[in-house]
Amino acid sequence: MKKNLFLSLFVAFWLVSCGYKPSSQTIAHIFEKSIYVEVAIDRAEPENASYVKDELNRLVYTRFKGRVVSKEEAQSKIHISYGGSTFLPIAYSGGYVSRYLATIIVNFEMQTKQGTLKKTIVSTVESDIEGV
Repeated sequence: MKKNLFLSLFVAFWLVSCGYKPSSQTIAHIFEKSIYVEVAIDRAEPENASYVKDELNRLVYTRFKGRVVSKEEAQSKIHISYGGSTFLPIAYSGGYVSRYLATIIVNFEMQTKQGTLKKTIVSTVESDIEGV
């Protein structure tokens, strides 16, 4: 019991002493409270645009502690566009691809308190092929 208490206190002290801040606190210094989210629909991946917009709206509410408003009312804006994707086969089973390495590129352009910021995020995920 004392060992768990000591470990908990050590972790708590380490988080406080290293300057850890929750993401919502850091984001408050970057974005205003009212945010407009725009997702560019790509012809190659049109079905994902609504999913991305819904998820980013959810993040604005939960992580940013902000609210999504119309373009005219917004003090901060986030524009997202699809940068492309590649699928590389990495495993075969019975002569067919059974596992892929997917790389997805998403471009962000944000109007914040500090001005316009641009960020490109590249995500790589290994995934099994699932039969339908």
